[in-house]
Amino acid sequence: MRVGAYGLLSCFCNKNGNQYAVNSISLGGMLLEGDATFNCGNTYRFSVVELQKITGISITLNGLVLRVKDHLVAVKFTRMDTRNFENLKTALIYIARYPVMISEEFPSEFSMLKSNQCQPGNDKRLKA
Repeated sequence: MRVGAYGLLSCFCNKNGNQYAVNSISLGGMLLEGDATFNCGNTYRFSVVELQKITGISITLNGLVLRVKDHLVAVKFTRMDTRNFENLKTALIYIARYPVMISEEFPSEFSMLKSNQCQPGNDKRLKA
């Protein structure tokens, strides 16, 4: 289940140090907004933080860029440790409109989704 996160979470790409708005996020990935250059099919290291700093949640993970279009970047999570996975679940519960419904769908541990290839026709670059 994807949860709207605009204005609640921010994301930093460790490769370029730029900050991006998190439009939406789920256990499997996120949609970022902002001006940057990402190559579809490349894996990057990301840090997701809470903007309002109420809970102090911070999540560090690896993500594969699946799609880049206009100022939107679709990222599939490929690697995160248990602590970061638990922080992600906490963040989703915190920002979800219906937290009980979303928490019932949580798996006990992180596992990658099967589709890890860039979608055909979506291999454009987003440039600053």
